[in-house]
Amino acid sequence: MLDIQELRKHPEKIQKNFDRRGWRTESSVEEILRLDGERLNMQTTLQELRHEKNQLSLQVAGRKKQRLEAGDLLRSVGRLSQRLDSLTGSLEEKTKELESILWRLPNLLDDDVEEADQVLRQWKDKP
Repeated sequence: MLDIQELRKHPEKIQKNFDRRGWRTESSVEEILRLDGERLNMQTTLQELRHEKNQLSLQVAGRKKQRLEAGDLLRSVGRLSQRLDSLTGSLEEKTKELESILWRLPNLLDDDVEEADQVLRQWKDKP
């Protein structure tokens, strides 16, 4: 499987390599990078929501420690939990979709290879 970091760093080089190989994919390198960007944005949002939920949970604990009402904060934590669950499911689907595409990508040709389908040696005669 190609490393997504390599795809991010050198998308043109990899697309040229695929073209040189004569390999056509249902997803171009740009499409793969778009999917990866969406996945990264989802991860960032998920981390921000988790941070917000943790902060609210600390506030709830502080109010309960002072024996104050925390119902409004608890409802907010509940809504955040629902959003987190939904976003986590979406992120898992996006990650699986991206991995599925990455697994189908071919290895890169070495720079020394002149043509993708060039026969260099042949063992025995073909029947």
